[in-house]
Amino acid sequence: MIVSADWVLPIDAPPIRAGAVELGADGTIVAVGTAAELGAGERFEQAVILPAFVNAHTHLEYAVYAGFGDGLSFGPWIQTHVER
Repeated sequence: MIVSADWVLPIDAPPIRAGAVELGADGTIVAVGTAAELGAGERFEQAVILPAFVNAHTHLEYAVYAGFGDGLSFGPWIQTHVER
């Protein structure tokens, strides 16, 4: 599967204008390059693809909230924490 966008921002290489990313059947990254090299595949207009980006942000303040709202779905859970 190939996806492409106006920009691809590889983690370890310069930005690629009109870039593309080829994904294997298991979702792993097979290749990163230009859409001219790899093909356009599924194109995302006015978008950026960040292959291998891991969203590792955290909310350390929630670590002390153990037991408050456990088992609730997100909406009621966050409301409990906002009220606290």
